[in-house]
Amino acid sequence: MNNTLFVANLNWSINEPYLMNIFSEIGLVRNIKIPVDRRTGRSRGFAFVEMDTPDEAQAAIDELHNTELEGRVIAVIFQDESRKRQVVSVPAEPNSKLFIRNVAPGVTQDELMALFQQAGQVESLNIPQDRQTGANRGFAFAQMATVDDARRAIEQLDGQELHGTTLSIGFSDPNRTKQQSAGAYVSSPRQQYVQGTPSLDNQSIVEKKVESVLDNTDDTSLAEQNVSSDLTGSQRSRYWDVVESSSYSQ
Repeated sequence: MNNTLFVANLNWSINEPYLMNIFSEIGLVRNIKIPVDRRTGRSRGFAFVEMDTPDEAQAAIDELHNTELEGRVIAVIFQDESRKRQVVSVPAEPNSKLFIRNVAPGVTQDELMALFQQAGQVESLNIPQDRQTGANRGFAFAQMATVDDARRAIEQLDGQELHGTTLSIGFSDPNRTKQQSAGAYVSSPRQQYVQGTPSLDNQSIVEKKVESVLDNTDDTSLAEQNVSSDLTGSQRSRYWDVVESSSYSQ
């Protein structure tokens, strides 16, 4: 099970409570760690964010990867990138937590709660909202009281139309191995570039190098990995100053 995200190119001023606020808008956050320089106490510019489930981790990637945060375009990827390259899809084991796709923009939390209460006891329900517009992000998580309640909700509500869209409801899979979109109304990763940030092509180059580091590094120093030699000075200063002289560890 891998719910942990690697978040790169953070502004030095960003701290753990700040990130907690951002990622909590998407789902339940178990833990956040921003490594700091032992000498200066300053953030190293990257973080590890552990979400409650892989579904919520994927939703965070869909929403936050390649977005601008405090003047920098951040990268949000799975800590274990090998997970994204696996293609085996295994049905989720029945459990009490549900993942709801295709939630129309106008659906409210109270409305969805009332719908699911028709099937059983709902302990909690979360429709993540866009922090800028306040609109829902097209998906939701429902924690039912029991597995039977969750199963009944799927049987009764999956395929039901709400505000003109057909809900897709399934068990939230803690062991999901196939990357997939959260739902029809979840936009692709936003690219809110500010002046001086890399183009999409250069962004892809940087992301591939992030993947290379994550695939080939355990506790060795990132400074020992020659991953930025073919980037321009501006690209290095924007992305790889966050990992220079720092170690990849949790």
